[in-house]
Amino acid sequence: MTWYQTSTAYSLWGNAANTSSNDERSSETYNIGGRSRYNLNSADYLFGQASWLSDRLNGYDSRDVLTAGYGRQILNGPVHSLRAEFGPGVRYDDFHDGGHETKALGYGALSYQ
Repeated sequence: MTWYQTSTAYSLWGNAANTSSNDERSSETYNIGGRSRYNLNSADYLFGQASWLSDRLNGYDSRDVLTAGYGRQILNGPVHSLRAEFGPGVRYDDFHDGGHETKALGYGALSYQ
């Protein structure tokens, strides 16, 4: 879901997937996230994004990711749209078998439509 305003936009998303066969679960994944965007002008914007993932059968009780950065709308026409984003972030993993880990990360994205 995305809400647009004159200088801001807000998005929320979520997903749940479970698979089982013969009463034995082989997959259990949950994911939710949110994003905000503030337009500096018609081409440049700032963004912040947070997400949470639980994938217990692949070893994660939870994975939290927080990123923020700068984005630019490079092309914005009736036929082509190209957007680029980059910024720093942090990831926190809480492992199913115990322990946790925090890592710095770099975020980058290109979107062409």
